[in-house]
Amino acid sequence: MTTIDRDEESEDASEDDTLNPVTHYANAEAMFTALCEQCHQGKTINFHGEYTLPVDALVSDKERVQIIMREAWQVTGYRFTVKYHPKMKTGHKTWAWCSQDADWKKVPKPKQGENKGNYAIKLITLWIRHHDKHVPYYDVGMPTKASQIICENLEWCTPSSLVPEIQAMHLNITTAQVHRAWALMSKELWKKDPRQIESARKLLKECQDIIDIFEIEKVPGVEQHVVIEIAMDATYNMNTLHLELYCIMAKYDNAGFPLSYCLQSTTVSAEPKKKIDVLECWTVHLHDRYHVNPKFVHLDKDLGEIGMACKVWLDAQILICGWHMNKAVKERISKAKLLTTLYKASDGPQTLSIH
Repeated sequence: MTTIDRDEESEDASEDDTLNPVTHYANAEAMFTALCEQCHQGKTINFHGEYTLPVDALVSDKERVQIIMREAWQVTGYRFTVKYHPKMKTGHKTWAWCSQDADWKKVPKPKQGENKGNYAIKLITLWIRHHDKHVPYYDVGMPTKASQIICENLEWCTPSSLVPEIQAMHLNITTAQVHRAWALMSKELWKKDPRQIESARKLLKECQDIIDIFEIEKVPGVEQHVVIEIAMDATYNMNTLHLELYCIMAKYDNAGFPLSYCLQSTTVSAEPKKKIDVLECWTVHLHDRYHVNPKFVHLDKDLGEIGMACKVWLDAQILICGWHMNKAVKERISKAKLLTTLYKASDGPQTLSIH
């Protein structure tokens, strides 16, 4: 139990206080030093201490209780789960059980408002009773210094580049933790709305000075006509919101230069060939408005992309990715159950003009 009382003569003291008399300490350091010593003395912890400190207008009573509980966690090695907040006339009180106690189930935390009183001092009381010296709780959270490194480099570094620096300081931090923390912090930069489509639109509008959203005028020069080889691909299995992000890149000297993106919903639709129609509308706009008319189109084995390319770029040669072809063949060969339909190699060139 952790209590902050703004009145040392408060009548809200627990009835169990008489069973374990409270010890008054000069400050927080003295109290937690005594708690640490008791933790190392035996199996059972039965600690009841208090100290006073000046009022800090920037820290509420509830926040102060949370700080004290975190300190107790670090000193004892045991983590406590909040169960409820008993009402007090002044101050704040929190009851918590050991998080690894099988006899107690976690319940939602009730909301507790902040007290508005303002007195010269506050009385902080910490009462801990713990009867089993089990394995201490191991904190897998992100240390403050590691979080600061990630926050300071959000705009300029990838998670992979930050992993070596963070792991050099904290050996217990995993690569997955760094990626997860980076992803959460970076939402402030790109997530402008809970809805992904609206978020993308708002972000593009904010960056309209540096991103082409099909609104620029035709610029004379070879840049408009030099694209003779493009590649198209989409994200795969990246989220659970039924969205796919397609990209068309210009290929030059084994390097790719993004030309356009298309964010497509993949939710179930009764309309046949929905995917091909959406991709066709997108690429037709590129073909007619921006004169993207390549001689070679690199694709994977996606039939929707292949069908679209055959309609939009009639004279282009469609080149299937070798890695995807090998993967498809290996998956087919590895299947123990073979299909009854015979494959006819001559049907391929007749269906699609692929080279």
